[in-house]
Amino acid sequence: MRKVMLIDADGLERRLAGHLRRRELPDLFLYTGADGARQWLELDRCEAFDIASGLTDLLGRSAPRIAARAARGADLLSLGVGEGAKERILLEWLAPRGTRRYVAADVSEPLVDRALALVEDMDLERVGVVAGWEDLPRFRGHARPPALLCLLGNTLCNYDGDALLGMLASCMAEGDRLLVDCHLLPDGGARRRRWRRHVEAAYGGEANARFNLAPLLSRGMRPGQAEFAIDLQDADTPAGTALRTRKRIRFLDDVALTVAGGPVEFRAGETLAMGFTWKYRRRQLHDLLVRSGLAVETEFRGGCDEYTLLLAHRAPGA
Repeated sequence: MRKVMLIDADGLERRLAGHLRRRELPDLFLYTGADGARQWLELDRCEAFDIASGLTDLLGRSAPRIAARAARGADLLSLGVGEGAKERILLEWLAPRGTRRYVAADVSEPLVDRALALVEDMDLERVGVVAGWEDLPRFRGHARPPALLCLLGNTLCNYDGDALLGMLASCMAEGDRLLVDCHLLPDGGARRRRWRRHVEAAYGGEANARFNLAPLLSRGMRPGQAEFAIDLQDADTPAGTALRTRKRIRFLDDVALTVAGGPVEFRAGETLAMGFTWKYRRRQLHDLLVRSGLAVETEFRGGCDEYTLLLAHRAPGA
C-alpha cells in the first residue's frame, strides 16, 4: 500500500481560516479531519438522507454490466472516494477480469485510509491519494491506461460541472472510461412537486444540519449559536433551467472559533456562504458531458429514473 499526500491537515486548516475570515465555508471542509469523516459517515448511513443509498443500490445492480464494458485488467481510480463502499462493489466484479490496481483519492485522509482498508482482503495494489479533484493531473499517472475513472456519490453535482468534467476529459487516455452518477430532477409537474418535498426534507433535516455545522462545533462554537438553512432555487445552465441548492449558516450569538491556532470571530447576525448541489434534468446532464468532450456509451437508471449512472469515454477529436 502506498499513500501520496498532495495536501496536508495543517495546510487545509490554514485554508479554512482564510475562507472563514471571508465569511465562506466551502463544502470540502465538511469532510476533512477525523471529525469530518465521522460526521459524513453518520450522514451517509442516515435513513432520512436516502439519496446516497439510492445511488449505491443502483450501482450494486449495474456493477456486472459496468465491469463487462470496462477494459479487461483496467486500473480503478476514484475521485472523492469517501469510505470506498461503492468502489468495493465495483472491484468485486473487476478483479475477476484482471484489475490489480486501485487508486483511492479524496481530500479527507481518514476517508482515504478507510477506503483502502475496506479492500485489504483483495489481491490489489492499493494507492491512496490525499488531494482535491483539481490535483488529478498530478496523480493521474498512478492509474495506468486504460483505466476506469469514477466520480460517484453525486460528487459531480457539488461542483462547477463544466470545469470538473472538462479537467477529467483532458486527463483521459484512449481506452479509459468515466463512470459518473447523479441524483436527477424529474420531469412532470406532480411528480416534481413530490420529489421537491422529499429533497427539501432530506437536505433540510436535522442530520444534514448537524453535518454542515460540525466544522464550527468542533472548533469552539456551542450548539444553538448558529442555524443552518437550505433551499432550492432555479439556476440557468446552457441546456435550460435546473435547480441548485443555496446553503448558509447564520450566527445567533457572537462566536469565537480557534482555527489554525488563531482566532476567527463572528458577530450575531452574520452569515457564512456555503457550497451548493446541482439538480439536473437528464438531458441537461447529457448535455454537460457532451460540452465537456465526453461521449456517453451507456446509461443505467434507477429509482423511477431519479438516479442515473453514466459510462462515458473521451469523444473523438475532443
